[in-house]
Amino acid sequence: MTKPTYTITAESMLPGVLARLEAMIKRGLPAGPVVVTLGRVQRTLPQNDHLHPVIRTIYQHMEANGAPKRTEPWWKSYFVAKFLGQEAVNDPAGDGVLVMNKYGGTSDLDKEQAALMLDWLYAFGSDIGVEWPAAKHTEDYPEAQR
Repeated sequence: MTKPTYTITAESMLPGVLARLEAMIKRGLPAGPVVVTLGRVQRTLPQNDHLHPVIRTIYQHMEANGAPKRTEPWWKSYFVAKFLGQEAVNDPAGDGVLVMNKYGGTSDLDKEQAALMLDWLYAFGSDIGVEWPAAKHTEDYPEAQR
């Protein structure tokens, strides 16, 4: 089931959105409790489509240069934690696995955080010698042209 989402950008939108919300709640209540959730705009789908290949390019470069092989979700969590300044420490068991405070994934970033993380990823990747694919990444994202 698709969850309806309404993005309210002006107070003038409230009456219409609230009327639709009230109608949906009334239709749903006979089947049981209805949950209404409010939130802020998360990163955009184009940002998401861009973040993942950039992260992949960086970790593939790192693995090719001696970093341990990890899963893509591990790398995503690693880069989100690193971007947010969270400390990664060696596992106390001494098996070389890094333990991080789990913030979440890229889907937990808001639009501004995702833009800042893209800037940070390009700078980080450039600092460690990543050669960026020219056309796809630099066309719409000037931060890739560093």
